[in-house]
Amino acid sequence: MRGKAGFTILETLVALTLLATVAVLATRAFLTVLTVTGWGSRVTVASALAARHLEAIRSQVEAQPDRVSWREAFCEVSAQTPRALAPPHAAYSYRVLVNEQAVAAASGQEDLLLPCWSVEWPRAGCGAQPAYTPDCAADAGLAQDNRLRWVTVEVFFRDGGPPAARVTSALVRGAWHRE
Repeated sequence: MRGKAGFTILETLVALTLLATVAVLATRAFLTVLTVTGWGSRVTVASALAARHLEAIRSQVEAQPDRVSWREAFCEVSAQTPRALAPPHAAYSYRVLVNEQAVAAASGQEDLLLPCWSVEWPRAGCGAQPAYTPDCAADAGLAQDNRLRWVTVEVFFRDGGPPAARVTSALVRGAWHRE
């Protein structure tokens, strides 16, 4: 028969140590879930903002009535600088990148055939070229405008690190046009 019922100090310390370890691990797991969920919500918002802004650009450019107006609208898009979004999305900023690839050129305009293009430089085989910006003044009198044009919208969270979302789309009006 045992004398007094109860726990020794050693048993109590072991039990408290185990309880503290479980509490710390549970707290860490909870904080990790909150961090991942927070990042996921920022990516979701950034993706929606990027898609919305890209569609606004596409509708602005593709609604133009003729090739010259279309080209001018495309040049306005390419001239946009990175900017912050208005509240309630003030924690986000975006930038617009454009690319175009000529697929054919009229006689004397072969220099329009661009060997490399990308929204990210350097790219394999292209060297350390800067991002492409169309020369809208030189393109005013094109006899042939057979180019594939791409617009990429990148959305950043708090102006840091890689983009939280990136959406790319082709702008097709004006492509495959010959006068």
